Amino acid sequence: MTALHRLLAVRRLELFIAGMTFFFGCWLLMPAVSMRTAAYGSLLRLMSEPQWGAVFLLNGLNHGLALAINGARWWSPIVRWVASFSSMSLGLIWGYGFSLVDPASTGVFVYFYVAVVGGGWCSVVAWRDSIRAARMEAARAVHDYR
Repeated sequence: MTALHRLLAVRRLELFIAGMTFFFGCWLLMPAVSMRTAAYGSLLRLMSEPQWGAVFLLNGLNHGLALAINGARWWSPIVRWVASFSSMSLGLIWGYGFSLVDPASTGVFVYFYVAVVGGGWCSVVAWRDSIRAARMEAARAVHDYR
């Protein structure tokens, strides 16, 4: 089984969240202005569309790289957790931004749902993996010390 097949079998949702975040960043960086409606007003007060695009793209790229190196070092699940938590936080920021302008917007539901269910679940799994990896590293260090 190749590394990609194993990744797809074990971390399917996390790979989806990383890819969605990366490609959404690419979409926002395209020359077309996709954030020109009033619903994006509160988000555009925080950052410009290209800045949002760069943030999403870099987060998705970091998340994908964290998945690629997962298991190579004891600390790699911690990197995954940071990337998952960042993806979740971006979704929550966008959902909140839409709710400030129009609480009944479908964007509120979609961003909150993807953030809480997708990013939240990935964060929980990565956090559990981080604790397990840290405990194993501590046990290895004690064993090597003796």
